[in-house]
Amino acid sequence: MSKQAVVPDLKESESDSRQITSVQGRLAEGVPGLKTPADLEGRNLVVLLGVLSGDIEIRTFASGSTLASFSLRVPERSGKNTSVPVALWDPPFDIGTYGQGDPVDLIGHVVRRFWSGAGGVRRSSVEVVADSLRMVV
Repeated sequence: MSKQAVVPDLKESESDSRQITSVQGRLAEGVPGLKTPADLEGRNLVVLLGVLSGDIEIRTFASGSTLASFSLRVPERSGKNTSVPVALWDPPFDIGTYGQGDPVDLIGHVVRRFWSGAGGVRRSSVEVVADSLRMVV
């Protein structure tokens, strides 16, 4: 049986103030220092609601840190989907129960990484580093 995510449709007719207040309410415990809509200004803050595009890859490093990597499929208003690469450091213990097609929401920030590729070519990628992740029921 295929799982389908129920993703709320933000209508363009809704006011910015109402959307910010809604985001503020959902994020109150996940974003330190967020008390008023004005606190959102000037932050590198990402809020995503979508479904997992595939299974989560979990790696454990010699330092003891764990990294969960996955892609999140997020619907756009146009009806298309965007696949967003996500990294989550030291994920919750139940992360292994999450799988392809599961609806999740996350709070995080955008990071751009640089490295030298083959032949010394400078490369870069952009990903969301999640600060919190939860299954949407």
